[in-house]
Amino acid sequence: MAAEKDQELVARVLGALDLSDRDVAAALRAMSAAHPEWRTASPRVAPERLAAAAKGLRAGLRVDDIERQVGPQLLELMFEHGLLTRRAWRAARARGAVAAPTADRILRVARVVRLAEATFGEKASAWLERETKALDDASPISLLDSEMGARAVETLLGRIDHGIAA
Repeated sequence: MAAEKDQELVARVLGALDLSDRDVAAALRAMSAAHPEWRTASPRVAPERLAAAAKGLRAGLRVDDIERQVGPQLLELMFEHGLLTRRAWRAARARGAVAAPTADRILRVARVVRLAEATFGEKASAWLERETKALDDASPISLLDSEMGARAVETLLGRIDHGIAA
């Protein structure tokens, strides 16, 4: 169920980026290949259905959808670590929609936090905030402001999850 919600949100973000339908479908196929949990989601959402949903949502994601998907704890974590400002969130709430770059950042953080929770359980928050040598003495949460940083954290989580020395 969580994978299906992730897919729907990603489709909305892709739609908000004003990509062609072909590019949206290609990006969704690539993301499904990169995220094994999406391939096993039940019921599986077809890329064509996601692309159609994305096409209708190019104006941005609804604030209610984001809040329902990520929850208040994740938003608070983002506020605390400067990944999202309260002012920007209030402005989005007033508009009723979150712009694509902000939605992308929120979804990126949500994706990594879910992976950390799957790996560490209730100790995930502590791990995200602790500096680690594997990330050049940076805390994982501090790297989530960019896609490249998020990928580095995801790679490290994958190594830890598979028992490979970090």
